[in-house]
Parts: sequence; C-alpha cells; structure tokens
Amino acid sequence: MEVDEPGVSSRASTTSLPPAKKSILKKPGAKSTPKGNAIYDEDNVRATYHPADKDYGHMKIDEPKTPYHDPENPVTSDMLNEDDLMSRLNDGKLPKVMQDPDSDDDLSPEDLEKKNKFKNLRSNHYNMKEAMARARQMMDEEDDYDED
Repeated sequence: MEVDEPGVSSRASTTSLPPAKKSILKKPGAKSTPKGNAIYDEDNVRATYHPADKDYGHMKIDEPKTPYHDPENPVTSDMLNEDDLMSRLNDGKLPKVMQDPDSDDDLSPEDLEKKNKFKNLRSNHYNMKEAMARARQMMDEEDDYDED
C-alpha cells in the first residue's frame, strides 16, 4: 500500500511525468525560414575585397622583344679592323671592362679623402683580432680589480 505525503494527492503523484525534452531535429516537412539567414551587401563586398585597381599579384614585366633576324634581310655589320682596334688601345684609355673599379685616378681630392676615411673606418670595424685582444685585456684587468 502506498503512503501519501501530507498535502499531495495520490492521483497527482502517479500521473505527473517530467516534461518532454524538446528535440533538436527538425520535424519532418519543416522548411528553414529566412529569419535566421544572413543578408550580404554584395556591392559593399565587391568594393571592399575586389577593388577595380587591384592587380591580384599579376605582374607586368617590360622586356625587350626576343631578337629576330629575318633571313631575307640579314643583319650586316662592319668587320673589326685590326688597325682601328690598336689605335683605340694606344689612346691610353682602357676600355671600361678592363679598368680597375677601385681606381682613384678620376676622383677629386675631397672624394679621395672621403674614400680613404671610409676604408680606414671599415678596416678598424672588421679588425677582429685587435678587438679580441682588447677584450681579453679588459677581462684580465677586471679580474685583477676583483681580486684586490
């Protein structure tokens, strides 16, 4: 026999069930509503992500055309003349490809001084042997100072 709690009828206790849980699945035949769909401003997207002046990484390379020599109109050039070549070499000026790029002949005195100053600063900067000797000496002096 069932014992009833005071204040609660036996009929209510036997017929009450927990509320049914709501299903997360759509009911058959139900269609989605446009209420939750996002709406895009396509013109704004196009203007933001596809501007008219953007090239998308395509690069235009300006190169000279590949040389083409028409077989019907061959290119003619004058033959090298040995006398002309010797006269050019005897002028005292070497061709540019044979000149020393570090030559100081054509520099003004100010430029020459500036170049020499730069060379000295560069050689002092990269003189690691002397820098290491100074560092060792300073470390030894510091050790001597700490011992005292």
